[in-house]
Amino acid sequence: QIDRDISAKEANLISLREKLEEARVIEGLHDMKLTNANVFQPATFSERPVSPNKKMLLAAFLAIGIASGLVLAVTRESSASTLRSPEDAAHFVGMFGTLTAPFVRGMHPLEDTGREAFQHSSVVLLNALLDSSNDVGGRGITVGVLGADSGVGASSMAAHLAMTADLDFQLRVVLVDADAQRKSVSKILGIQGTPGFCELLSGDASHDECLQKTTRSEVEILAASKGKQLAGSAVDGAEISQALDAYLTDCDLMIVDLPPANQPDQMARLAKHLDHVILVAEADRTPITAVQRSVSRLCHGQAKVAGLVLTKTRCYLPKFLRLLIADPC
Repeated sequence: QIDRDISAKEANLISLREKLEEARVIEGLHDMKLTNANVFQPATFSERPVSPNKKMLLAAFLAIGIASGLVLAVTRESSASTLRSPEDAAHFVGMFGTLTAPFVRGMHPLEDTGREAFQHSSVVLLNALLDSSNDVGGRGITVGVLGADSGVGASSMAAHLAMTADLDFQLRVVLVDADAQRKSVSKILGIQGTPGFCELLSGDASHDECLQKTTRSEVEILAASKGKQLAGSAVDGAEISQALDAYLTDCDLMIVDLPPANQPDQMARLAKHLDHVILVAEADRTPITAVQRSVSRLCHGQAKVAGLVLTKTRCYLPKFLRLLIADPC
C-alpha cells in the first residue's frame, strides 16, 4: 500500500511540474500580449566553423607572398655577383655599348631561327667594327672572339657573326677555330677530321688544304685540327698572326674563335695581334669578377677590346605581361 501511495504522489508531482511550466508559458504570453504560438519547424543543429575566415586568410597569404617576392627580388638584385644586363657591364666593368643575344633553345648558326635571334646584335657589332676599321692597309679586318669563361657561347657568337657578315653584308669571311682543345666552332659547323689550324702552324698542311666550306654559306672555315693538338708553347702570337696573314689578302673579314680568357693558353697571345677583340659573357652565369679579370688581362696584353656581348639573356616576365608594359625583352 505504501508503494502504491508513493507512486501516486510521484505521478501527481510530475503533473504539477508540467502544469507549472505551462502556467509560466501562459504568463509569459500574457506579459508579451500574445494569444497564440505555434512551432512551424523545429530547430536543427548544423556544424559550421565560426573561424578561421578563409577569405581573410587568402588575402593575408597573398599579401605576404607578394611582399616576400619583392624582398627576395630586391635582395638578389643588390647582392648579385653575375652580369645580367648592359647596365651591369657599364657599372661594374666600365664597358659601355654592351650588346645582348637572347637565349633560343636549339639555335644553330646555319638555321634561320638561330641566325635571326643573333642577327640584330651581329649587325650592330659588324657596323661598329667596320666603321672603326676604315684603314687597315688594303687587307681584311681581324676580329677575335673569346669568352670570359668556358661555355658562355663565344664560339656560337663567332659563328653567327661570320654568317651574318656573309649573308647580310656580302663580305668574304674566313672563320678560324683557334681553340684546339675544345674545337667548338668545328663541331657546330660539322667541320671535323680535316686539316686545320694546328696542321697549318706545324707546317703539315698548306693554306688551301686547311680551308673548308659549309653547304649553306660562302664562309671559309679553318677548322681546329685533324686530330692532334698543338702544344701551347710551340708558337707565339706573332707566329700565329703571320701564318694567318696569308688569308687576309683574299678576304674582307677574319673572325678568330679564341680559347677562353681564363685558360692559360699561349693561343690567347694572338689577341694583341688582332684588329679587334670581342669579349663574351653569359647573362646570369658569368661572375663579374671573371669579366673584370678578363678585361684587365686583355688590356694588359695590349689587346684592343672592342666591346662585350652578353649571351643567353632571358626575360622572365610572361608574354601577356610583356605586351601590357611594352617590355623590350
